Amino acid sequence: MKKFIKFANALIVFSFCIILFSIITGINHDNSLVKNGTIDLTNINYSNSATQLTGQWEFYFGQTVSSDGNIHNTKNKEFVNIPASWSSYKNKENESLPVYGYGVYRIVIKANKGDNLALKIPQIGSSYNLWIDGKVRFSSGKFGTNAYQSVPKWTTEVVDFNVDKEYTVIMLEVSNFHYFRAGITKPITIGTEDQIQDLKYKGLFLDSFIFAGLFITAIFFLLLYILHTHKDTYIYLALFSISISLRPLLYGECFFNTIFPNINFEINTKIYIVSFIAIHLFFLYFYSQYKDILSKKVLHFIGYPLAILLAIGIILPANYMIYPVSLLEAMIPIVVVICLYTLILAHRNNYEDISVNILSVLMLSFLAVVDILTNNDILNLNIYYTPIGMLIIAFAQAFLQVCKFRENAIINEKLTHEIEINTLKLSYERKQKKYY
Repeated sequence: MKKFIKFANALIVFSFCIILFSIITGINHDNSLVKNGTIDLTNINYSNSATQLTGQWEFYFGQTVSSDGNIHNTKNKEFVNIPASWSSYKNKENESLPVYGYGVYRIVIKANKGDNLALKIPQIGSSYNLWIDGKVRFSSGKFGTNAYQSVPKWTTEVVDFNVDKEYTVIMLEVSNFHYFRAGITKPITIGTEDQIQDLKYKGLFLDSFIFAGLFITAIFFLLLYILHTHKDTYIYLALFSISISLRPLLYGECFFNTIFPNINFEINTKIYIVSFIAIHLFFLYFYSQYKDILSKKVLHFIGYPLAILLAIGIILPANYMIYPVSLLEAMIPIVVVICLYTLILAHRNNYEDISVNILSVLMLSFLAVVDILTNNDILNLNIYYTPIGMLIIAFAQAFLQVCKFRENAIINEKLTHEIEINTLKLSYERKQKKYY
């Protein structure tokens, strides 16, 4: 069994190295191609790869786009860095903008006439109209100047357009009265239509692959629990995998919203809150392996506050979700510290598979921190890595379980063979006694 444990350790370490390389190369460094609300694509070879429209956009807080496709009141024009929540911006009086309100983002794109381009629009908080050359080309939810007029919605969209003139004006009319992050918090990407569609399909494939992998793994451990042995470890690992599998469906390409396009925004955010139950399920999975070391008081210490925060998050509207979410995220390092301390004690007591659990906890905790930083716009990454890490760990655990079954089967075969030999010996000895 030791060689199989070594293989599982090597798999986790190798996978972590690949993920770490992906994180380092995937961080969108400050290229800031947009200067003073303008980008010149004629100097960029976007035929080879898509371009992110990061940098200084024009921003008009408290303004709307008129029916003729123009912004008439431009007195409060500011240049702001995209991506970022507009609550991080300051007005001319050096005051932070409120998270709730509305405004217009504007960018002028210089491109070659006749080019067929497309925009990949990420989730924008929390409703918007996309204007291209004075016409509305797409709407997410319903833009409004107050909470009653505005209808929030999470979507990602690909919008193509033909370049008919030298300069193309793109505006995003955004309102937010329902969420704790406002505006363009993820980069908008521009490229040829084929490039942008390819990016979207790759994102959908990755999200659906991670979900399917975790869901199948959950079924595997659930069947082990039902058919083989009622071991708590299996059921907690299955439930943990299911809870983590929700993450790639809710974010990224918003595959969940593609399946259920008319889902209520509040319900959508509640599902995200409920997915934090993964913290407790992970700890239950961990506790089930080390009951002799961990006290039930520690289980209650984690479980009760988590249950209270989840209940508060479900009851509160989405615009107050930041408070329970921040506290739930703060619980992750507490759980990690308890787990690592327990693993040290387990190592002293010569528990089996301890190295696999140590590597699993370290990798998951690191990826959880990366995802938290990404979700809070501190890191600019396009992928959430915790589900990927969980898929690797679940595969490693499934591999070890199969190896244990294999070893048990070999032992059973040996025992069966020995019993058959002993039976033949006894039969032969009885015959010899009768003969003499």
